[in-house]
Amino acid sequence: LQLGGTLSAAFLDWGYEGAKAAEQAPESRLKKHSFDLVLGSDIVYIPQYIPLLAQSIGYFLSPDGEGLIANTAVATRTNQSEAQELFLRSLDEAGLQVQVETPEDKGVFEEGGQWAKTDYYLRIRHKAASA
Repeated sequence: LQLGGTLSAAFLDWGYEGAKAAEQAPESRLKKHSFDLVLGSDIVYIPQYIPLLAQSIGYFLSPDGEGLIANTAVATRTNQSEAQELFLRSLDEAGLQVQVETPEDKGVFEEGGQWAKTDYYLRIRHKAASA
């Protein structure tokens, strides 16, 4: 990257156990609290995995880092509101503070579409860093 950073990808089972296993894998570059930025889009939709996702964010997000999650996906095996509530509760249990934002419609879609009432954008930080 021209800005001096690095970019890499790795397979990750969500949750504390998956995070620990990924960190200990040979040649792993994954380290606890080493991500300055966690980005995600449309990843909050299957209830059984939502708490594990929150655990992974808490595990890898650096103390001063920020997570940005946008969600427009339709939840499966539940409704969108319940999936969001479970995610917010799971983030709190993982020691994370969340700011929920509702996106504006202006300029979001080239065709002039609008965000659905269930769409949201989250800013996530560790509670200690937010105090």
